Amino acid sequence: MDPLLTLPGGAIAEFRAVVTEQRVDRDLAGVAVRIVNLADGLVATAGVQPVTITVAGPRIAVEELRPAAVALTVDLAEVVQEGTYTVVPQATVPEPPKVVDLFPANLELAVTEAEAR
Repeated sequence: MDPLLTLPGGAIAEFRAVVTEQRVDRDLAGVAVRIVNLADGLVATAGVQPVTITVAGPRIAVEELRPAAVALTVDLAEVVQEGTYTVVPQATVPEPPKVVDLFPANLELAVTEAEAR
């Protein structure tokens, strides 16, 4: 034992540590929005712009997240007529990580009648 080092309990020391995962954030830019449940005879047109999703979680999970595994949907089941609608996209990612932010948080889109063919 080192003569310059003294331990109060003799030659045995107890060591305790807490190991935690490093947590990080990541922005996934340009995620396309998928429109679902739009009534027959209606189409959603201009205004559906790509969204940036910020995810956070353990470094490994965040770094390994593939953008293709991220889904952004807008459910238009309640839309039954033409008009301009402000909607909130719903993000789905395999967890971990978790979605912590969407930008923009709201999307504006126009719904019109489909042209007869």
